[in-house]
Amino acid sequence: MSEYKYKSLQDTLERNIKAGVFSHKLPSIRAMAKSQNVSMSTVQKAYEGLELLGLIQARPKQGYFICEYSELDYGSGYQRIVVDELDEQQVLLTLNDENLVPLSATAPSSVLNNHVLLSKLHNKSFDKSMYQFRVKDDVQGGTQLRQTISQFLWRQDHVISPENIHIISGRREGLVSALTASGALGNTVAVESPTSFYFQSVITRLCKNIIEIPMQTRFINELQLLDQAHKAYGFSTYLVNPSFNDPTGRVLSYSDKCALLAWAEQNAVTIIEYDRSELYFGTNKPLSLAQLASGFPKLSLISIQDFFDTVSTRICLGFAICINTGQVFAQAKHTLTEEPNLHTQNVVNELICSGNYEKLLCQLRNKLKENYHCTLKIFEANLPNYITFLPVQGGPCCWFFTAEKSSSDIWRALIKEGIAIAPGAMFGSNDKFEHYCRISFALPWNTDLAIALKKFCQAY
Repeated sequence: MSEYKYKSLQDTLERNIKAGVFSHKLPSIRAMAKSQNVSMSTVQKAYEGLELLGLIQARPKQGYFICEYSELDYGSGYQRIVVDELDEQQVLLTLNDENLVPLSATAPSSVLNNHVLLSKLHNKSFDKSMYQFRVKDDVQGGTQLRQTISQFLWRQDHVISPENIHIISGRREGLVSALTASGALGNTVAVESPTSFYFQSVITRLCKNIIEIPMQTRFINELQLLDQAHKAYGFSTYLVNPSFNDPTGRVLSYSDKCALLAWAEQNAVTIIEYDRSELYFGTNKPLSLAQLASGFPKLSLISIQDFFDTVSTRICLGFAICINTGQVFAQAKHTLTEEPNLHTQNVVNELICSGNYEKLLCQLRNKLKENYHCTLKIFEANLPNYITFLPVQGGPCCWFFTAEKSSSDIWRALIKEGIAIAPGAMFGSNDKFEHYCRISFALPWNTDLAIALKKFCQAY
């Protein structure tokens, strides 16, 4: 009941803020509690929720103030990119230098130390027979793990048959198999822009043409651009991160996701989804496109998840949910990849079956939320007012814009300070994101990270 009260108050205040009832400052927690006849802890939780939404900000000893909000502009027209060369020197430097504070990294599972738990599961799950020769090689992945994942998804109200689940050795292998299955390998592919470096780095090597569809404030405008681009270039595959898009943190609404799926079904376009919805730390977990696919019987969709995000950066394992694409995905996987490590499959299977995975996810979300709150306080105290910052409700990253400086210049200045950020050029095929950058708060929280975040703010 207490959770319902705080959420009800948060929703009421959100509507009033957007309607202009509160335009400068909210009443104090004590005054709000008295006026609404609720506890101060209920008001505190509601205010924290509004802060996560980017609607208010706390100022020490002053109270909670309404934020000025401005949308980021990613362009108004789709663009065709002919792939030539990709210079990743900056990216590789920021990811692989142990002397840098890696604000450029997206490894959300690193906020927890699961070493002890995984070591126990490693020993418990060891199967001596896994090295024996088997005539039947299960390309799709272990039957037991697929069944276990199916039951885990069912507990989240996502009914998916084990036959539609394919175990993969991480997200990159899953994406290569998905591109092959959808017919995009060596051909034309469309992708939302800006997109994740994971998507960007793979498709620029494996696809001949890339059609970038810039995000729009109103998704209907974005869908119109997608439709115009499809009529012009006739692509058959669209890549999208519908929840906590890396790098922007955007979450498409339920109606927007359904509109995208209806368009893809009507135009026979295969959707490849990178599903990071488990990384939410707001009130509710967003629905994935795969979870909504049952309402579109002719839709072709491949949804990729991995345990790198949620369990450990040392776990090279994930799964793909294939809707009307299972056979071609299995054929691509059989041709291009090796069978996922059997011992790792056993470990993950035991992790989920024991109930430890769901406990771990709760701990992960709480820690991500805690890190984000600490990051917001640093931003509030140090980030210049002319910087546009998009608040997030999940995922590991924040996205910034300023017309004052280029992100490449900021990157070079911070490298000298021992800090790595992700410049905007990483997330598109030209320099249109030169004044954007992304940083991660999903790292083990310590003094070095806090100082690096402060120095990032001061670099502007």
